[in-house]
Amino acid sequence: MREDSGQLFLNSISSEIALMVDTYHERSTEWYLTDAHLQKAVTDALPLPALARAKLRVYLDNPFLFCYQATTISYAAVARREIGVWVGV
Repeated sequence: MREDSGQLFLNSISSEIALMVDTYHERSTEWYLTDAHLQKAVTDALPLPALARAKLRVYLDNPFLFCYQATTISYAAVARREIGVWVGV
């Protein structure tokens, strides 16, 4: 049972990341020829692996958090938590 919940949580992380990436998959090739557009796509994509790991860490670090609750945590909240961890807050 716990393994099923864990797999659902991991799948939710993958799905959220895929939705973010799909935004750029839908762009035409010409869109990427503009330096500003390419820079935005790369800048938006760079933190995705770290955010996915951070969301997993939020769940693993909190024994009172259930998988279904963790799936509702936004990446903005995860990023704020990670910044707090980095600066020692």
